[in-house]
Amino acid sequence: MQEDENGFQHPVAFASRKLGPTEIKYSVCEKEALGILFAITHFKNYLYGSEFVVYCDQQSLSKIKTQKDPTFRIARWFLTLQEYTYKIIRKPGRLNFMAYYLSRAKYPKEDSDNDKEIHEVHAVDADCTEFKFKLCSVPTEE
Repeated sequence: MQEDENGFQHPVAFASRKLGPTEIKYSVCEKEALGILFAITHFKNYLYGSEFVVYCDQQSLSKIKTQKDPTFRIARWFLTLQEYTYKIIRKPGRLNFMAYYLSRAKYPKEDSDNDKEIHEVHAVDADCTEFKFKLCSVPTEE
């Protein structure tokens, strides 16, 4: 998120991925922690060396750095993130409306072919109104 001159925060970029078969079975807290790990490592070129804030709606994750006995999986993930300078702040889903909306949006089912090209782009405006754009192929000269 980036703050404008009026103090309003706007998203700069989004990233997501599909959970694997084992990850689907993780607890809600572990899924949130996995999301944090994914996001920070995905945007590492922008985040490394800067202080930043991670907002999540899991109370337990906001206290992960002081928790005495986190699960081994979560502890391992947060050890990976020790090279970053960040704070985790709890922000309930109803107040973090963009993340709340995107985590519940319905997307078309994917084919099992991992090399499938993306033919649609889903965009969301600040009011969480979803737009869908069809991509067209651009002819190339040969």
